[in-house]
Amino acid sequence: KNRIIEIACIELDHQLTPTGNTFHHYLNPEREIEEITLEVLGITTEFLQDKPKFSDIADDLFEFLKGAELVVHNAECDLKFLNQEFQLIKKDFLVLKDVCKVIDTWQYSLENRPDREHSLNAIAGDYSLDLSKREKPGAMAKAELLVDVYVAMIGRDMRRIALAIETIGLNVESENRIIEVACIELDYQLTRTGNTFHRYLNPERESKDKPKFSDIADDLFEFLNGAELVVHNAEFDLKVLNYEFQLIPAFPALEDVCEVMDTLSHSRKIRPGGSHSLDALANRYDVDMAKRKKRKDGHGAMLDAELLVDVYVAMFSGQSSFDFDAEEKGKNGDGVTAPALWNGGDVVVLEATEEELQAHEKYLDYLDSESPGGSIYRQNEASQKQDSNQ
Repeated sequence: KNRIIEIACIELDHQLTPTGNTFHHYLNPEREIEEITLEVLGITTEFLQDKPKFSDIADDLFEFLKGAELVVHNAECDLKFLNQEFQLIKKDFLVLKDVCKVIDTWQYSLENRPDREHSLNAIAGDYSLDLSKREKPGAMAKAELLVDVYVAMIGRDMRRIALAIETIGLNVESENRIIEVACIELDYQLTRTGNTFHRYLNPERESKDKPKFSDIADDLFEFLNGAELVVHNAEFDLKVLNYEFQLIPAFPALEDVCEVMDTLSHSRKIRPGGSHSLDALANRYDVDMAKRKKRKDGHGAMLDAELLVDVYVAMFSGQSSFDFDAEEKGKNGDGVTAPALWNGGDVVVLEATEEELQAHEKYLDYLDSESPGGSIYRQNEASQKQDSNQ
């Protein structure tokens, strides 16, 4: 019998700042509404009669919500109503919790502030927030206050960690091991906190003077636990990390205790085609690579983590979407003329210098000495030469 008569959504960017994108509709509930409800909300039956039905806005609403992190006060109640409305429509709508992560501010308050009241107004009062937004009735006023409560109570404690590793091989199944791990912590505004975790590791083969992974596992897990992990090629890095943790009993998979943002997957999603390596993204977003160039071999987990931070911030800082259609037309999202990617002329190929080639061969020699069967790169190179000779 219960139907939704108003729904309000406010989108936040990765810095928890409203992007300006909202979804707000009054809805015709297709039934009579109790007078007391109308009085509380300050609306009339006549006002709702010409409003769209939920079925009219369902597709647009689901598209707006899908894949997002939903911040809801008393999610059990609100999502129950929303899922009920979706299921009344003869379409195969998925349950929202199956396509969205849900943060329930009421549940968070209950668990972390057990001696306080947990209504939205009470929480706002405890954090000295401006309650004037609640002087107006309705879902949009509640959503605006919820934004402030979320940022004050949860968002400011949000931790993001740029994570990078160096390994002695490329195959977990062949007992690939980590030789360096580097983590850089960011706050909710994507600013470095100064907290880092950086270790060189003994892969238990020839190196002897560095700690083993088992020696640093507890500290590393504690540093990562509960944070959003920012990783470039998360599928590989987390597979190797989980393998290392699983060699020690009692550690859960990192995906079970952390959210994961994979910059490689995100780049492929928003801009299919082209190169999506960390260096390529740094060039695309005009990130300064001076630190990386200082090292002759250009390798190292901490170098990668530092570059990853800059790439991640450039990708998401104050930016919730990418208008590539506008770029195709010669304008970027800010209305500034974007440089042409290629004008049809000759392509300039920059050959590696002799010094760069020597550094590359030196690094491959190191991989050959540490990896069973030698480096994958040289194995593939030898295979390609053999194919070309056939």
